Amino acid sequence: MPGSRSRAPIPSREEEALWCFGGFSGESSALRPKDSRLLWSDTPNIWVSGQTSDSDVRCTRHGDRRIAVFGPNSVPDGELIRLGVEGVPDDAAWKWPGSYVVIEISSTGTSIWTDLCSAQPVYTLPVDRGTLWASSSRLLASLNGMHLDLDHLIHRLVASGSSLQAADRSYFADVSLVPAAHRFSLDTAGRSTTRPLWHPRFHTENHARRLRGALEEAVALRVDKAKVPSTDFSGGFDSTGLGLLAAERLHPERVIIGVTVHPAGVVEGGDIDYAREAASHPGIRHEWMALGCQHSPYQGISSVTPSDEPAPSTVAYAALSAQFQWMRDRFGCDHHMTGDGGDSLLTTPVTIVNDLLGSGRLPRAVAEVFRWARLRQTSAWQAWRSARGNREAPDTPGWLTGDALERLNSLPDGVPDRFGGDSTALKAVLNSMSEIGRSARSESQLAEPFGIQLHNPYTDSAVVNSYLSIHPKRLPSPSHYKPVMAEAMRDLFPDRLLRRTTKGDASSDHYRGIRNALPEIHELMDGALSDLGLVKPDSLRHSVSRAAAGTTTHLSSIKNAVSTEIWVRALRAAPPVAWIASEKEIR
Repeated sequence: MPGSRSRAPIPSREEEALWCFGGFSGESSALRPKDSRLLWSDTPNIWVSGQTSDSDVRCTRHGDRRIAVFGPNSVPDGELIRLGVEGVPDDAAWKWPGSYVVIEISSTGTSIWTDLCSAQPVYTLPVDRGTLWASSSRLLASLNGMHLDLDHLIHRLVASGSSLQAADRSYFADVSLVPAAHRFSLDTAGRSTTRPLWHPRFHTENHARRLRGALEEAVALRVDKAKVPSTDFSGGFDSTGLGLLAAERLHPERVIIGVTVHPAGVVEGGDIDYAREAASHPGIRHEWMALGCQHSPYQGISSVTPSDEPAPSTVAYAALSAQFQWMRDRFGCDHHMTGDGGDSLLTTPVTIVNDLLGSGRLPRAVAEVFRWARLRQTSAWQAWRSARGNREAPDTPGWLTGDALERLNSLPDGVPDRFGGDSTALKAVLNSMSEIGRSARSESQLAEPFGIQLHNPYTDSAVVNSYLSIHPKRLPSPSHYKPVMAEAMRDLFPDRLLRRTTKGDASSDHYRGIRNALPEIHELMDGALSDLGLVKPDSLRHSVSRAAAGTTTHLSSIKNAVSTEIWVRALRAAPPVAWIASEKEIR
C-alpha cells in the first residue's frame, strides 16, 4: 500500500491477538498466525487465537473426523459427540441457539457450515497449492500485502448499504467472504465448492411464541456464562426486550446491568422515559451514562483500532469506547448485548408490495403503498417506486475522483440472490441481516481490547430462522411497528412501550458533531483515500463544511467517507501480523 500523506496519524500501539479462528487445506505446508495455537496438537490445519471461553470453542473427534464449533453456542454435549460419530447435518448452523459456525475436518478435506447472518464470518485466501480460511479478513490480507478492494470501498463511499452488492467479497483484494447459510467445502488439494443450505420453513401460527422462545434461549446463552452481564437499554423494542428477558432469566439471584446513555443534563423525554419505565422490572440494575461534548460524534476518531472493515460506530467511537471503559471499570462487565439487527429483522420491508402483486392481491398492495407514504411523509408515487425497487439512485458525491467514478460506473448492479425463493421481501430481510451480522463483527473487534465480548442476539441463526418462519403472505404491514415482537413481549413490555410506533433519530447529533470537529475532519481529508485516488480533498472538505452548516442532507456519504478514511489509517498504523509454518505440535 502506498504511504499516507495524512497530517493526523494514529499513534502507534501494541496490538493484542484478537479472537479469531482459521485453517488451511492444500498440498503445501499449512500456515497460521504466530500468536495462534492449534486446536488439536496433531492437526496442523486448524487453529484459534485470542481469549476464548469453553462455550465459544467446542471440539470433538471420532476416528479421523474432527469437529469444531466456533462462536457462542449451546450445542448439547451429546449432540456434539453425535456430530463426531455421524458427521454434520446441513441444518447444524441454525439447529441450536447461538451465533456460530461448524467445521468438519477429515481425511477427505474440510467443510464449513456458515451461520445465517455471517455473524461469525469466514473468509478465504488462495495461496500456493492451497486455500487459507479464517474468521478475520484483515488477518488473511496481512499475507497479501494488505491490498484493498477499491471497488468495494467505492461502493461504501457512495451510500450506506451499497456493499450488499459485494456480498461475497471482503474489503481486501483476493480475500473472499463465504456466503451466509452455505456449506463451503475444500478437498485436500484446496479446491473449493460452495452450496446454499437454508430456506425458510413456513409455519401458520404461534409466530410470536416462536420468536419469544428463540430470544429467550439466545439471551440465556449470553447471561449464563457472563460474570457481569450488561445490555443496551435505549427504550426501544429491541434492546428493552433483551434486557427484560435477561432479567427474567437472572432474577432473583443475579441482575443484568441495563445501560441508558443520554446527553448530560437531559434526564427525561423521548427514549429516556421509555427506558426508565421499563427498567422498573425486577432483575434490572438500571445505570445511566451521561454523554458530554467530548463524546460527540467525530470526536476521538483517531483512536479507533483496526478491524476487518469500517465499523458502523467508527464516527461514534468516543461515546462507544467511553461506554466500554465505564462498564468495565465501574461494574466489571464482561459480556454486553445490543439490539443491532432488530430493526431489519422485525420490520417488514416495503418491497412486500411486489409479493402482494405477484399473488394477485392488488387492493392490499395499493393500501400498503399509501400507508407507507403517510408514515414516511412522502408522495404515494415515490413510495410506489421504492416498493417496486425503483428507488432513485443516490446522488454521486461530487468529491469522487474521475477514476473512482469510472470504476463505479463499470460495477454490476443489483444484489446477488444467495437464498432462492420468490419473495422479494424475504430476500431483502436476509441480505440486510447478512450485512448487519458481518459488520457487527467489526463492532465486536472494537470492544475486545476493553475486555468485553459484544453480542447481537437478533443476528443469531435460530432467531432469524424463527422469525422468518412467517409466510410472506402473513408478514405484518411495513407501516406497523414490529407487531410480532410486541405480541411476543406483551407480558413484559410496559403498556406505553407497547403503543410505541417510532424510534429515535440521531441525525442532529451527527450534524452537531461535524460542526464541533470540523478542523480535525478537514485535516483528515488529505489522507488515505486521497492517496488511493478515490477522493478530491478540497471538494470533500467543502461538502463537510456544508454539513457543518446544516445545508446538506448527504450525511451518510460524509459519514462513510470519514469512517473509511479512519479505517484505512488504522490499518496502516497497526503492527504487521506474523505468520509461521503450522507443523504438528508435540506435547
